[in-house]
Amino acid sequence: MHLHKNHSMKRAGEAGSQPRAACQHRPGPPDAGSRITEKWDRMHATIVAAVKCLSLHFRRSKMFSYASSKTADQHPLASFRTPIEGPELRIVEAFCNDLHANAASDVATTVFVEPKIFGCFPDLVIVEWDPDIVTMWSDGREQLEAGDTYWLHYLHQLGELERATICERQGNKRGTLTWDRLVEANIATLKGDRLCSRPLSEVYAVKRLVAVEAKIGNWRRGLEQAFQNTWFASESFLLLDQLNGRNELFLRASELGLGLLEPGASLNECPLLPKRGAHPLSQASWLFNESVWRTSIPSESRH
Repeated sequence: MHLHKNHSMKRAGEAGSQPRAACQHRPGPPDAGSRITEKWDRMHATIVAAVKCLSLHFRRSKMFSYASSKTADQHPLASFRTPIEGPELRIVEAFCNDLHANAASDVATTVFVEPKIFGCFPDLVIVEWDPDIVTMWSDGREQLEAGDTYWLHYLHQLGELERATICERQGNKRGTLTWDRLVEANIATLKGDRLCSRPLSEVYAVKRLVAVEAKIGNWRRGLEQAFQNTWFASESFLLLDQLNGRNELFLRASELGLGLLEPGASLNECPLLPKRGAHPLSQASWLFNESVWRTSIPSESRH
């Protein structure tokens, strides 16, 4: 009985093993379903990537905004002067209409109308910037104050900043608050009581910083004002109502590295292109860098 039982169990095992072997070699519904799922996952990933690409292109193409005295509450780091009605304002408005229509689609553009920059009021400051860089910044960066841009430029120029340096200049209490904001903003690498600069491509989103001065008639005074803007702008233009028959104007503007604009011209296609300098050039360059993105990129979009 014992042998018979073992023999019966063996035969049952052999009989039961055959269907399992067949199932392993014959494609069935589970395997087909798995392949369909994998194919769908690949298609879904492709669709999601395409949608993100299109969304980014659409978002960038639509990211054109103005900052002025009317929107001052949205730009806490900047201050403005209210434009005065007149012929100069009209040519500025006409230029802005063309600027909006011809804005670059691969960057965001913010146009500051008569911003106050350490006592000066350029008619326009046009900032083209990369929203992709901004999305990588920490929420703590929103806590930076206008005066902190001095230290951002300091870091960029010297490569490092010690806590003691800030406290010596601002006093211990105020200096400590400044230091804490800089650390929280993650704009540099912290090494003990020292901040070391990070690559500019990670902390500076501005791609183009352009100043425009508008004048009716008095082009000599206009050139003086446009040249003053070169301390912060990588490009500076003089916008006039007309340029015909003014060879001396073109010669002097070229000597100063300034560009010339007239109604219907654009920053890239104009009677005289300016010399394009490197940036950031000064603390003011960083002030615009910190101002452009705060109302454009919500915190939940940043990493």
